Amino acid sequence: WYLGIQIPDPNLPRVSMNRLKYPPYDPKVDWEKIEATIEQKPAQYTSYDVADPLRVGRVLLTSTTFQRDALNDYAINATGKDLYHWLEKYPAARGVETMRGFALGPLAYDIWLIDWSIKGGLGGHDAIALVEVVCDSDHDDLRLLMAQYKTTHNVELVDAIRKKYSGRKLERLLLSCLSLERPSDSLPVQATQVATDADALWDATRRRPRDEAITDVFTKRSRPHVAAVISLYSTRHGSSLRQDIKKVLKGSDYGHAILYILDGVKAKRDGHGAWRDAKMIMATMKGVGMKHTELQYRVVRAQWDKERFVAVRKAFKEHYGMTFEERIAEATSSYYKNIFFMMCQQTLDLEGGAEV
Repeated sequence: WYLGIQIPDPNLPRVSMNRLKYPPYDPKVDWEKIEATIEQKPAQYTSYDVADPLRVGRVLLTSTTFQRDALNDYAINATGKDLYHWLEKYPAARGVETMRGFALGPLAYDIWLIDWSIKGGLGGHDAIALVEVVCDSDHDDLRLLMAQYKTTHNVELVDAIRKKYSGRKLERLLLSCLSLERPSDSLPVQATQVATDADALWDATRRRPRDEAITDVFTKRSRPHVAAVISLYSTRHGSSLRQDIKKVLKGSDYGHAILYILDGVKAKRDGHGAWRDAKMIMATMKGVGMKHTELQYRVVRAQWDKERFVAVRKAFKEHYGMTFEERIAEATSSYYKNIFFMMCQQTLDLEGGAEV
């Protein structure tokens, strides 16, 4: 399991074209559908082939993670390229981040996001995707992520982070998350430790900033414990922990990571990150110019677990007074919008059959 859904064993060997990896599913049928989406378009001096992203998206979205895994094997056997890299050569599919996510599946997509982020995928904000993948994940997910990152890139994830962020506060935070020292959320919250941590954070944000104390509280305490610390901090000190951290860390990658964890556990929200994720999706559609890449990867990651996707969209509507679909319709157009609508359509059974 990964991100709340069952996934294929990433270490299973690729099967040949004449064998079914997950019977009775035959990937040849879907492969032929995808091939049929390729159309020749005229240009001024020549012609070029274009993949219809809506038709491709429909095939991938109506397949399970296991079926997409088998389809990916079939693509490699048929073309020598995995499914995404085969689609990438057709202009209409290139740049559609959703296609990459659907083609790779949740685990491989997160590994790609981490590598892309470490290599500076968003320029001056290169750590954003890495933070979102690592900083609030369950331990089982992180173990699987670290193991598969090593298999894919032949380097330990912790070593890749040390090399990229050496000496920075963010390095210590990420490595602390990957040390898997956070206690289980099922353990009872200890009031004395909550009080100690609330006071430590007050000192860390009021006197000389001490990132070690901040990092320890947010990466080595259970989510219910951190939620209790946030509440007591406000009660005891008459100040917002979020605002104090935002002020003292001043928009740094490290500060972003701390706020990402904090917003995911706040008891006055949902305590499970749905409100935070809705807020971050909305942030990609605010101001001048959409942040297309962030919008796509955030929605793709949110929709793997359909129940969680429903919770994120519910939080979105409660917070902004409009549905996610209505905002998408305002901010996007063409196939881009319709692919998002198709993702929403998949959750109708969880939402009582309401129309999208």
